[in-house]
Amino acid sequence: MRLQRILVSPLPRTRETAEIINRHHAVPIEIHADLSDVRSGFDGRRVADYFAATNHDPLRARANGGESLLDHKLRVLRFIDWLTTQSDQALLIVAHEETMRVFIAHFEGGVDDERLRDIHVGNCEYRHYVLSR
Repeated sequence: MRLQRILVSPLPRTRETAEIINRHHAVPIEIHADLSDVRSGFDGRRVADYFAATNHDPLRARANGGESLLDHKLRVLRFIDWLTTQSDQALLIVAHEETMRVFIAHFEGGVDDERLRDIHVGNCEYRHYVLSR
């Protein structure tokens, strides 16, 4: 099956990865805001600062006007629901680790919210999922 479209987050690193892959496919690359990494409220700051600010409740804490991990999960699940309305047969989604955790938990099952952070995704790791429509 031929790839029909590539979906990326608004962050440049996903677009850059998609462009490299797309050298071999020449399909449209589209930005979808719901694929964005967790909006931590700590842009430009150390990740350790974010963890320190949310450590008391890692799933629900919102710091600096950002979203919680559960807010992020709901956003990604909304994206997955949107995918079921699309007619493409073969899509590539280039996303961030936090986003991929939600995909893995959703499609592979058996992952409680409290265990989302236990899922580790390697750089450029590939997963294949089939949507039910």
